[in-house]
Amino acid sequence: MEEFEAFGANSPQLISGADTTATTSQAMMNYIMPDSTVYGKLISEIHAGNLSALPKYDEVREHCPDSVACVKKTLRPCPARPNISPRRAWFSTENSSLKVWR
Repeated sequence: MEEFEAFGANSPQLISGADTTATTSQAMMNYIMPDSTVYGKLISEIHAGNLSALPKYDEVREHCPDSVACVKKTLRPCPARPNISPRRAWFSTENSSLKVWR
């Protein structure tokens, strides 16, 4: 497999991974930020967690159970799904002012 073929085969997974992570993070912040009690508790948990500079999955699960619970709770009403559907845009034809979807 050539390098460009490998990139083409793997890029959808990379894009969807970033998309789902961003969707989940944004939804979680929308749920947490309005409640200062929850926000404060999560920040305290993260600071007290004695996490490494780049925390590993098991490390976060062990030291930050409330943060993990918030992620799981966020995914129930707002599941992360990659949106790779084609985009549509309006355009005007040259001969008329009719606008159509393409």
